[in-house]
Amino acid sequence: MRRPISPDGAVGTGRLHDLEQTALRHKVPVEDVLLIAVNLYGITSAQDRHRARVNLRLVRRPDVAWQIIVPLNQPASPFRLRGDELSLNGEVVAHVERIDADEAVGGYFRNEGRAATLNPNARSRCVGCGWCPNTLEAAADPRMQEDQGLDALLRALGEQHPRRNLAELEEVTVSTGCFEREGAAVAHLTALRPALQRAGVTARIGFLTSVLRTDEAFETIASQVSPFVLRLTTEHFTRRIALMKATKADLGPEQRSTYPATPSSPARAIPRPMPAHGRLVTDLRLSGRSVRSVRSGG
Repeated sequence: MRRPISPDGAVGTGRLHDLEQTALRHKVPVEDVLLIAVNLYGITSAQDRHRARVNLRLVRRPDVAWQIIVPLNQPASPFRLRGDELSLNGEVVAHVERIDADEAVGGYFRNEGRAATLNPNARSRCVGCGWCPNTLEAAADPRMQEDQGLDALLRALGEQHPRRNLAELEEVTVSTGCFEREGAAVAHLTALRPALQRAGVTARIGFLTSVLRTDEAFETIASQVSPFVLRLTTEHFTRRIALMKATKADLGPEQRSTYPATPSSPARAIPRPMPAHGRLVTDLRLSGRSVRSVRSGG
């Protein structure tokens, strides 16, 4: 979908028509294509931020609040932010309600308090991929200690929750993982589940990582962590070794883990197109002890 888009005087309605045709061709909602395009091109604005959390409402769907995390200093982007209006080649497509720096705080809420993102591991530990704006930011993200750190973080989040009720959480996503080894990732996940239980949270745990590879890891997660969703991404298709860190670059579609699946303990592998720098996201959802054959998204 990525084609040159002139940020100058091109007609916004024409560009929106192109997006509508793309959505129709791929049988996805226009809103998804629009958000994918923002994610792909970033935003040009007066704010000199490599990356920020932007809360907005699309003109097409003002009833739904979205949060995107994109750079705001992309002069070649066709998306321009002026005041609270986000425009595509002059056509207003969204109204921005809030902008926050994408700092690796301990955690924050999404979806009106029904989802949370936790940042348990210091972002500064990540060696980064070639295009990632995170590697350009100053690190202000001390690594938390397990157990006590998780309990303290969840207590603090409970005070910040819109209704001070973490039991409303439906998914807790582990972000800024930067786990270099599978064992460290599994250890964190198995510590997080009991910490959530102590806080009265039964939400599904989501994890975006490429280090989970072995049958033993998935067996442990299925028995001690589920309900759980693993998200795999294909960040680049042709120059993976040159641009990506090794723990991502060597994850290929030929790698798979196979487990017996039963009706009482299902799992689903769900590919979802979300191109951010050529990104393809695949969800692996575990709700029991067994997992179907799963291929990586990369």
